Amino acid sequence: WVSSNTAVATVAADGTVTVLANAPLATDTTITATLTVGYGDPVTASFVVTALPAQLQLALTPDEPTLALGTVATLTPDFTMTDGSPAPSLDASDLTWLSSDPVLASVDAAGVVSTLKEGQVTISAVLTDTADDYDYDVSDADAVTVSAKAIVDFKLYAESSTTLAEQQTLLIHPIAIYSDKTTAPYTGLLDWTSSDNSNIRIAGSAPPQVNQATPVTITSLILSADVTADITVTDVNAVLTSKTLAVTFIKGALDSALTSVETSVDAVTLPIDVNYQLSAVAILSDNTVKALNTSSGVAWTDDDTGTSTDVTVDGTGGLVTITSAATNNSEITATFDGQEATAALAIKQSGTLYSIEIVPDDITLAIGVNHSLKALGTYQYDVDPATKYLVVDISDKVTWAVTNTTLATETSDQLTGLTVGSTTITASLSAKTATANVTVVSEIATISISPTTLTLSDDSSLQAQAYPVKAYANYTEGYKHEITDQVYWSSTAELTVSNITGKKGEITPLSFSGTPEVTAELFTEKGTTVNNALVVGFETRATTSLDITPATITLDNDEKQEFTATLTYDDATTSDVTELVTWSINNNTDAFVSNVAGLRGQVSAVGNSTATIAVTAILPGSVCDTSACTATATITRRDESATALTVSSDTSIVAIDGTLQFSVTGTFADPVREVDLTQEVVWSTDLTDSMERIATISNALGTKGLLTRIASGTIKVTATYKDITGVSGDIASP
Repeated sequence: WVSSNTAVATVAADGTVTVLANAPLATDTTITATLTVGYGDPVTASFVVTALPAQLQLALTPDEPTLALGTVATLTPDFTMTDGSPAPSLDASDLTWLSSDPVLASVDAAGVVSTLKEGQVTISAVLTDTADDYDYDVSDADAVTVSAKAIVDFKLYAESSTTLAEQQTLLIHPIAIYSDKTTAPYTGLLDWTSSDNSNIRIAGSAPPQVNQATPVTITSLILSADVTADITVTDVNAVLTSKTLAVTFIKGALDSALTSVETSVDAVTLPIDVNYQLSAVAILSDNTVKALNTSSGVAWTDDDTGTSTDVTVDGTGGLVTITSAATNNSEITATFDGQEATAALAIKQSGTLYSIEIVPDDITLAIGVNHSLKALGTYQYDVDPATKYLVVDISDKVTWAVTNTTLATETSDQLTGLTVGSTTITASLSAKTATANVTVVSEIATISISPTTLTLSDDSSLQAQAYPVKAYANYTEGYKHEITDQVYWSSTAELTVSNITGKKGEITPLSFSGTPEVTAELFTEKGTTVNNALVVGFETRATTSLDITPATITLDNDEKQEFTATLTYDDATTSDVTELVTWSINNNTDAFVSNVAGLRGQVSAVGNSTATIAVTAILPGSVCDTSACTATATITRRDESATALTVSSDTSIVAIDGTLQFSVTGTFADPVREVDLTQEVVWSTDLTDSMERIATISNALGTKGLLTRIASGTIKVTATYKDITGVSGDIASP
């Protein structure tokens, strides 16, 4: 081996070439290898070596990472020189960062990668420098795999107040928090321990309790003194951080024994071949209401004792299934802790599906955001002597179909936006169809929380109550959509905000000090959107009165009335506490009042009666044992039904895509009077199957009686109330 210019480079006997540190730059030397075998002529080969400056190298770490959907990771650049000399002072901000597919993952100027959708993407970092002291181009690329969402944490949520009487039971829900900010009940096994093993029982036995499925009940023995215990829950696989929840049991301080059980309805008329969801609540002697769910120990039974299973009910969930073979009326019973409540089902074998309504009929959602689909079915029955109608939720019975599946997709009654644009979705059952417009918009601009302000009283009866708040997505195109059940709720230490399914957004104060904040977060394919947090304030104010509106009412046969409870404070401010009070009546034979969430304060007349009934609202709480937290309204039952219905507008012209709100009044004879029955009737049109798409009229809560024209033609609108009907005049198109 020979080097032609040893001032540039030398070559060793094994062929190793070394460029000298002080070699003149851009100077060449020729390296030659010569081989002589025996007495033959030698053979040679050569190559040229040029002395150049040491080269800069770039490597990104971590190398080829796998990131769960919704997570954020930073790629760190590592700069080195080929000769081992110190690298120039460079960092991530000196690089140009690129993503091969920004739909899957984006990268910012600091090398922070945000995962947006499952798949594989290449993240590149490029440095170009032509300054006098350097002359190089350097880059590196990292293959990033975006995997499915993963559980990153879990939190503990109590079903009710964590301060309760001795021997009461508290249900604790561990909720899994995923990398994309979605939540779900934690389905893994957890170990449960208590700081007080003598007085506390977990899942019915002395702690510790290992490998427990969730949720889990916590209770106490009979106490000699008040007890506060820390309940600690640990991931069996030691992957997630343990969580602790403090629970206080008060010796004999609270009288909260079970008083009664109530179902969501006392009676309902249903067609065959549908499902109907019942719910139940427990009324406690301290005037609190406890929702009874699948984990509460409520047992549902039906009275279908025949050999067939024409009417069945889920034993823990309350979902009633009425088969096509059902012929008889049935009674469903909810049993909890020895108390029972029943719901009577009137089964209409003659019921046939008349029309379907999708609620709402105009759906707006953002890319990557889900929308829960809902369909109502209007059924006809007992056509002789007069046709009657009833409306049932048939969301789980219809077949859903999206017209353009590149814009949106439907899975398990959930509609998901894919691409910006407009399409339609159809619900079909028994040869009947309904169609709703679907608009997929680009992204959510902001998330807002309603109410925008929330002030709680630190000495009022509202302590330990759950205050529901809602979250809304505000789209860049100006649309607004409720997303309370989709966001991840969090708060500062003074509050808890529930992420339990069905109770999302319920705020419970833990202390009455500071300025706590409530935050709603939603992950979309554009990243995570965080709202401006709701700041909760506290005031010192006392309750002065509780009032029910209306104070007096006359209730005719089968009529309903929504009552409102309003709390007044000593500073003259008021709060609507309809959903916080416990409602009762002194006559369950002639009326029924609901304590189920969303229906609280709704009174329904039962049977024919002329009785006088007292409706009472009580606001539970430690300072509410006075008249300031109790109110009563009077109902006078009247054994009378409407004799005629008058539909308004009688005649009208409605253009295509136009709407018209109808109302109806019922005429009563003794005394002669007109009563608004718009929300009580079932609305329909005289459309035949061939005309069904001319117009629709809504039977949904909040839009009842709203007609929407779809095509040209003349129709009539019918309102049906028990055995009587009212019909509009001709509703024409221009």
